[in-house]
Amino acid sequence: MNPSTPREINFLPDWYLRRRISRARAKRQSVLVMLMLVGMAALWLLTNERRGQLVLYRNAIQQQALAAENQLLEVNKLQNAKADLSRQVRLYQKLARPICFSQIGAAIGAMTPDSVFLSDLDLAITSQTRTRVVKDDSLPKGAKPATVSESYPVIRIELEGHAPTNVEIANYIGKLAGCNLFRNVKMVYSREGKIGNALTRQFQLNMEVMLDRTYRVESGGEVAHVHVD
Repeated sequence: MNPSTPREINFLPDWYLRRRISRARAKRQSVLVMLMLVGMAALWLLTNERRGQLVLYRNAIQQQALAAENQLLEVNKLQNAKADLSRQVRLYQKLARPICFSQIGAAIGAMTPDSVFLSDLDLAITSQTRTRVVKDDSLPKGAKPATVSESYPVIRIELEGHAPTNVEIANYIGKLAGCNLFRNVKMVYSREGKIGNALTRQFQLNMEVMLDRTYRVESGGEVAHVHVD
């Protein structure tokens, strides 16, 4: 040891030093505890704020889901309404005809002369098939064009009556055939008949009314004329 170096003499007792060290340790622990409490409080505030944001987000999502559910219900209602309207349209198209039986009967009555007496009139809706050729300019020369079969509704009419002679029947058939309403007017038979004591010519006619077109009915007094548009 260098004799010139001054020596430090500690006059403080050991218990005092231990107390200072203990107080310093307690202060450091208090600071750490305070820091932990401040950190926990900040974390709680941050968590609470985040929770509030999540609650708002959840509420917004629930509102969107409710709105989407309501929109889905409206879409289902519209789809059901559309389906009902489609069924009604199909039913109307099935039931509705461009001309009704009463108009056909009125047209037949208007064209029937006084010398012809009708005894029976039967009308029924049937379906017929026709075949048409599909034109295709892209086909090679000599190739056979395609054909398409189409079904269309018609009203088939069976008409029975009496006339004095075959001349009146022929004139009556010509008059019916010349009308735009009737097609394929044909006589099934003409034979001797009798009304009371009078001898007549009993006849039966078949004809058709096409339902794949539009008709315009005009009334002129008691006579109904039917024309094809």
